[in-house]
Amino acid sequence: MKKYFRIAMIILGVVLFLTGCKKDNNSSNNSAASINDKNWWGMFTYAGDSSEYYSAHFNTDKSITWNQSLGEYKGTWSLSGNHLTMDFGPGSIVVTADLTGDNKMTNIKTNNTSVVNNGQLMTSTSEQSLDGSTWKGTFYDKIGSTYPITMVFSAGSKVDIGFDGLTPVSYTYTRSASGVTIRTAGGDDEVWFGLIMSDTKMQGTDRPENKWNVTKQ
Repeated sequence: MKKYFRIAMIILGVVLFLTGCKKDNNSSNNSAASINDKNWWGMFTYAGDSSEYYSAHFNTDKSITWNQSLGEYKGTWSLSGNHLTMDFGPGSIVVTADLTGDNKMTNIKTNNTSVVNNGQLMTSTSEQSLDGSTWKGTFYDKIGSTYPITMVFSAGSKVDIGFDGLTPVSYTYTRSASGVTIRTAGGDDEVWFGLIMSDTKMQGTDRPENKWNVTKQ
């Protein structure tokens, strides 16, 4: 009787071990599928500053392209199970996080005073041309005031940004290779950074302490 009991316990242990391995493998596969060649976005904060938007494209060659108001940065990414590491080079920033089943980041840590506040998969990215489109929405300044804002995109990577009653300012912008971000150059001293969330929705920052969101008209 004891012999059969021991055999049963051994079989049960093997089954539980294999079940656990299967769950781990599924978790790892799901995490890899949500990262590989995908765009993620969220908010991060430099110490003492306002929070701002970022996007991260996880390239298939294990490189990462990070975009924010200040510019575009390159790094590498790796996965161990559902644990993600983003490394931006020797002596630079390293960000780690755990990926959840609903495609979000938790337990986010950085190795310096900047903080990645959150992250999630971009589910409705757009590669449509912006030329000839008009977008309208709301501008939120750092002291809490709001203003109507209009963005008119034209050929040659041009965008005119204006507020009601004011003459629009013309900017030249660049769009990231992944298609999900825009960043202005020229015009006045403003730097407009935007995330193209879908064919009809865009949101971003200016400088970057001010926020805005617009929809396609």
